[in-house]
Formats: sequence, structure tokens, C-alpha cells
Amino acid sequence: KQWYQRRVRAASTTFGLLVDIDGVLVRGPKTIPNTVEGFRRISDGQGNLTKPVVFLTNGSYRSEDAKAAELSERLGIKLTGDQIVLVNTPLKTFTDWHGKSVFFAGQGSSLHDCARDLGFRHPVTIRDVHRDIPMFDVISHKKRVALHSGTLPDTLPPYLPIEGIVIANTPVDWDAHVQFLLDLLLTGGTLGRSVKKGSPQLPVIACNPDLVWASEYHLPRLAC
Repeated sequence: KQWYQRRVRAASTTFGLLVDIDGVLVRGPKTIPNTVEGFRRISDGQGNLTKPVVFLTNGSYRSEDAKAAELSERLGIKLTGDQIVLVNTPLKTFTDWHGKSVFFAGQGSSLHDCARDLGFRHPVTIRDVHRDIPMFDVISHKKRVALHSGTLPDTLPPYLPIEGIVIANTPVDWDAHVQFLLDLLLTGGTLGRSVKKGSPQLPVIACNPDLVWASEYHLPRLAC
């Protein structure tokens, strides 16, 4: 909003664009035909846009700045992170969640850092759970035999109880995520006894509810 207001004042115009990225401007590594030419027509020849443009995507594997840098290179224009709205960017406004212990479901080695960039001070990811409570995920028979015990550790990790859930993007290891999400919902985030019927549900935010999506592959792909 601040970027848009500054650009509108600078350009003396009330015209602007709110543009989806995936499937509209690009698809995977390919830039959709005429996209570069379209943005050339609303730039000054030096890569500076002459109209206010904000870009939307339901991806969240990278930061706004990283996405802006990628698009700048692919489209031949100069963009900054405040022109990018990722699927989880609105979480910056959930300040009442930022001090809580929140489980972030998703993929990517930077998921933990992304959560902190959004303002969350105590994010928990599936990697933390695998490290501290390995027995929760025993769909593998080999792993189940190797662990021997099906009980919780004597000392539970300090991030319990979990106070909220954020489904940030599509998990790779669906089985582990679904199992832990069910554990949290059934126990109110404590991993102890199941909550009583009628008890308040642990709050859940699903940033990207897509079940089916389009990639470069010719058939629809399942997400989560």
C-alpha cells in the first residue's frame, strides 16, 4: 500500500495493475509470450515502471526480495520486495500470533527463517519435531523397529504446547505433517490427552488451500 501510494503520487495517475505471477506471467522456468513486451510498454526504457504494479503469488518458498530479484531479471524491469505479495505476506499483520509458539507446516530449508521474517519469534517446523520427538513419525517399518519405543520422551521440548498452526506451503513429507497436525488438533497442541468434546479448536491458518495446481507438466498436480 505504501509503495502504491508513493508511485501514484510520483506518476500522477490513478491507473495501476495487480498481477498474478504463476500461470499468468510465468510457468515454471518459462516466461509466457508477450509478457516482457507488455511490461516494456509501461516502463521508461531503463526498466523503471511508469505505472504502479503489484505482483501476487501463492508461492512462499522465497522472500519478497528474492522473488522481486527473480522477476526483475526475467521481465527486464526493476522491482523491489514491497511490490511482491506472497501467499504468506499477510501474516506480517497477525501480530497477536507473533509471540506464540506456532507450528509452520511446509517445505524448504528456509521455512524457519521465513517465519521469523514474517515476525514470528517462536516458529516450530517438522524438522524440530523429528529431532525432539522422533517416534511420532513411524510410518516406516524400518524406522519403527530401530526406535524401539513408542512413548513420548521424558522431557518434552520447550516449544510445547503449540498455540497455533500455519500451513505455509505444500509439505514434501505429507505423512509426517498430517500425523503431527492431527496430534496437535486432537490434543489442543499439548501432545497429551485428547481434548474434551466441545473444547475450543487450536487455531489454524491455511495460507494456500490449493489442492490441485498447474505446472509445466501436461496434467494437473496435487498439492496438499
